Amino acid sequence: MLHDLFVRLHQWGLIPQKVPLRSVLITPFVVQTIAIVGLVSYLSLQSGHQAVANLAGQLTNQLSDRVHAALTTRLEISHQINRLNATAVRLNQIDPQQMTTLEPHLMAQLTEFDTVTSIAFATERGDWRSVDRQQGLRLVAVDADTPNQATIYQSDADGDRLQRLETTSMDDVRQSQWYLKAIETGEPGWSDLFHLENESTLAVNAYYPVLDPKTERPLGVFSVNLNLNQIDLFLKQLLPNRFGEVYIVERNGLMVASSTNRAASSVSPDTDRHPPLNQIRQAVGNLAQIDKQQQFVMQVNEHPPASSGWSNVFHFPHWGDRHYVEITPFQTEWGLDWLIVLTVPETAFAQDIISNAHMTMLLCAGALVGAITLGVTMAECIARPMHHLSDASQAIASGKLNQQIDSKIIVNELRIMAQSFNQMATQVQQAFDQIKIALQESEEKFTKIFRCSPDAISITSFSDGRFLEVNDSFLKNYGYTREEVIGHTSLDLGLWQQGGDRDWFVTQLNQVGRLHNSEFQVRTKLGDVKTVLFSAEIIDLEGETCVLAVRQDISDRKKAADQLRASLQEKEVLLSEIHHRVKNNLQIVSSLLDLQANRTHDSQSREILANSCSRVFSMALVHECLYRSQNFAEINFANYAHELANHLLSTYKTHSDFVSLSVNIDPKIVISLKQAIPCGLMLNELVTNALKYGLSKSQSRQIYITLKQEQEHLLTLVVGHDGDTLPENFTLEGHNTSMGIRLILTLVEQLEGSIDIQRGEQTLFKVTFPIHTALVT
Repeated sequence: MLHDLFVRLHQWGLIPQKVPLRSVLITPFVVQTIAIVGLVSYLSLQSGHQAVANLAGQLTNQLSDRVHAALTTRLEISHQINRLNATAVRLNQIDPQQMTTLEPHLMAQLTEFDTVTSIAFATERGDWRSVDRQQGLRLVAVDADTPNQATIYQSDADGDRLQRLETTSMDDVRQSQWYLKAIETGEPGWSDLFHLENESTLAVNAYYPVLDPKTERPLGVFSVNLNLNQIDLFLKQLLPNRFGEVYIVERNGLMVASSTNRAASSVSPDTDRHPPLNQIRQAVGNLAQIDKQQQFVMQVNEHPPASSGWSNVFHFPHWGDRHYVEITPFQTEWGLDWLIVLTVPETAFAQDIISNAHMTMLLCAGALVGAITLGVTMAECIARPMHHLSDASQAIASGKLNQQIDSKIIVNELRIMAQSFNQMATQVQQAFDQIKIALQESEEKFTKIFRCSPDAISITSFSDGRFLEVNDSFLKNYGYTREEVIGHTSLDLGLWQQGGDRDWFVTQLNQVGRLHNSEFQVRTKLGDVKTVLFSAEIIDLEGETCVLAVRQDISDRKKAADQLRASLQEKEVLLSEIHHRVKNNLQIVSSLLDLQANRTHDSQSREILANSCSRVFSMALVHECLYRSQNFAEINFANYAHELANHLLSTYKTHSDFVSLSVNIDPKIVISLKQAIPCGLMLNELVTNALKYGLSKSQSRQIYITLKQEQEHLLTLVVGHDGDTLPENFTLEGHNTSMGIRLILTLVEQLEGSIDIQRGEQTLFKVTFPIHTALVT
């Protein structure tokens, strides 16, 4: 089994062909030891990672829930302020048309809720009041008559204007995207992210439209501005950097806030300012498709991945170790759709587990080294005696047969092997002596055969083609002396009649290594040209590669074959002439019968002569087909049937206008001359009878002729028509008084076949007979 394993490994190219015994003994032991230790280490490491993953999942879930709850509470304050203001308007506690009474109310809410940046109200007329905490408490006022001009006042906590700071131009507040969305939807909601004026930080507005309770027309929009830097601050307080990082991002990848010191993104998501977040986007793919919590692991790698496809390993130079990442959707009833991305470093909670796993791996490595050392020592004890045995075997293989090895070995099996080897070495020495004697006798026999063979035999050097030895028949056939041949090449002697033959001969030997009965023309010393059958094979003779060649002179045989071929050609010409003359004579007979029929006034005699004329024509047509073909023993029955049927149809001119022929015969079917004439006569009788008795002139009719091979050596000839049917009691044997029917029965018997009549819409005569010769395609 182990040997089969090494054979398969060699076939697959995993190990070399020659493997030392020491490697054979050590390798399986080492491999299985490494496999077991590696499996234990792997399972231990996987168990540690699984424990870390479970702990990380629990921790990230808890942290994510805390972030979600805190973020919900903080964002809800903005809409809570708007709801309070809208309720005050609905209860007539404040009049949205009286801006002077609205300013103290807005300032009171700003001082009460310190988490918001500003609170504002804009009317449909263009009035706008906004309070914020920039440079203390400020009031920004825009009146309807000057919607593009804002006046900024220093204010106190009661909303009173203390000092006019500046007047500046601004866009009409009614064109702001948060105002337009509020008027368009008529529902509370959140604006898109935008930058605060003259600041690099992002902000978002919570808007609430106020409607007239009677007319349902908009009176204005309350707005609470939230600076996202405040979310950064409470995220840092919630999760210090050493325990992880939190990112709040939109679906398009725009970072809203984070617990890091990195600034939030611009309003465009195509930015490289946050590499960790970009790597997370590459890992997850389309952030817009996240509809549930997702967890995965990111780890520092020496180089970043080559592609942006999904992978569990990413390059984060600022992290330094594995991070567990959790992405949770954050959605509110007011239209916010963000993602909470939470990253927790593995070292924050799993250092002891990782250290324990590393210690287990070190212990496994120590056990592995000890086991391999023990295995190598044991293999060496077994391999050393086998090495001595191998050296002795190689010495015997190189011809040093007097080899003996020490049989005093502790291992019993090795000791028995050494003793058996010594006995075998003695037997090999004896057998070698016997082989030397047999080889000498074989060489003597070869020499006798070489010298006495009637064929020309030569031994040449494979490298340069020089003759090393030739037999007496070679010298006799080519007219050279031994001194003129030995040491020279066939080109030197001019043995090849055609120079290209030698090149082809050398190519065949190089490619195949042998040549068998190839015909060449050679030239003797006197210039005579002979035809020989050349056989050659590459052999090894006393360490030198040689070519053993045998040349059999077939010049007399070739001459006799040429004479026989000429004689056969003369006979073919004679046979063709015979068929031609027979055909001509039969045509003369047919013409005489036709002439006699034309001169005879008796209708019965005229019919007899016409029938005889068609029968003679059918036989003449056979010889015509043989004369036209190259095969004088067989004819193509398809061509024959076409010509005969068309001739008969033209003979009965009265039928030519309403009778058509359908001949379906495989053009590959040929029949012998012995069967061609009976088949032709029978076809003549059946077609003639159909034309004379089976067809009516009142309507169009068709005659069918088919010939097909039913079985391996059986042909079926079918002749039929779709004219008048035969009576039910009609049989060929009952009407054998007719010359035509007697002739059909005689021809069927001559073909050793059978005939059957089928009645129906068509009348069919079916003749089945054996094939006397094989089909010729």
